[in-house]
Amino acid sequence: MPLARPLGSPSSRGPACGSAPTPEATLLQGGRESRSAVSVGLEWGSRVTTIGLEFALPAVLGRGVDVWLGTAPWLTVAGAVLGLTVGMIHVLRLPGEIARAEERRRPPRSGGAAERADDQARGDDDAGAPPAQRH
Repeated sequence: MPLARPLGSPSSRGPACGSAPTPEATLLQGGRESRSAVSVGLEWGSRVTTIGLEFALPAVLGRGVDVWLGTAPWLTVAGAVLGLTVGMIHVLRLPGEIARAEERRRPPRSGGAAERADDQARGDDDAGAPPAQRH
């Protein structure tokens, strides 16, 4: 019974031991992400760590200064309020940052019929014309 592909062909065997994976194997396909999974994971890990430190670090520093100056618990409370405020501001800004990052990763518009229709709807009829033909 003949095989569809010879056993030695590149498509019939996986990557060799110790060889670097191909870019196609390391990138997520389908247009949803053009970076490797490790890169995305490290980015999210750093975001979560940063937000956690923003919540906790001011209270911990306030506690340390309270012990040093003998003003307990006022600087601890002030640090906790500051940390809560800064952390929540960061958490509330995160969706906007994600949306802007997605916009930057999208390929530029091709200038096709859909873009011309958008320009006409805005009243910019000659936006797609060469500069010499614009009014």
